[in-house]
Amino acid sequence: MHGGPVIDRRFDLDLALSDRLVDYSDERGPDGTLYLVLDPDSAAFVLLTPTIELLENVHPRLPATFYNHFAGALSRWVRVYDYHDAEERVEMLREWYEGEENADQYEVPDVEGCTPKSLKERPLNLCELKKLNAEIRDARFKALITGLLELCRISKQAKRPDFTEDMGEQLMDSNPALPCLLAAFSTGDAVVGCFDDEAQTAMEVTPQPNVIIPLKLCDPASVRKGFRTLGVVCEALASASRLIDLMPGNDEGVITREG
Repeated sequence: MHGGPVIDRRFDLDLALSDRLVDYSDERGPDGTLYLVLDPDSAAFVLLTPTIELLENVHPRLPATFYNHFAGALSRWVRVYDYHDAEERVEMLREWYEGEENADQYEVPDVEGCTPKSLKERPLNLCELKKLNAEIRDARFKALITGLLELCRISKQAKRPDFTEDMGEQLMDSNPALPCLLAAFSTGDAVVGCFDDEAQTAMEVTPQPNVIIPLKLCDPASVRKGFRTLGVVCEALASASRLIDLMPGNDEGVITREG
């Protein structure tokens, strides 16, 4: 139900029901409130370049359109680490090195150099994308665009719960959420390098959960709504997993489960 086996094919996630957002903390939520909390054990991986090169043959703005909507749909619910995060990392490193005596001797990852130029194009909106998809006849391209449109549709079927004051108090000293997905252009590019660099300090402080869904136990409607929202999250992740299966060059991202 809600695509569990399909999610497990690509994503390594933990789901918990708890009265607090930070393990081993004395800080709890309000009385009568539990939280559904979703977090990754490790980041899934998607290789983008083969898909970008394929879509460049259809429309010059299609690579940017595909990635913009793919990452946007997933980011409604979970953290996606991509070239934008890597660019922020590079900018931070440059600011650090500016104060050093030999600042010009430090090298920073070349994120700009590994990012395809086609991703700088202005993305098509969803209406334009649907119109383009109706005109496409090649089965490979049509499957990718249809899968993307399905992911976008599913991800919007619920609203992300508000980040409340009590959540903020519990997570006051937390790091940013761990990425559920790493989106890179090759397995050893500058985006992966920045991700690996950040990962070394990500657990120095407890990270925020990716998904927090509060349940007010005295309110059956709140509980039903919470589990419906979780269902949408799961279905969006399953849709993303199916879409990655269609993206060329991603055979190695499948997780092998024991037992």
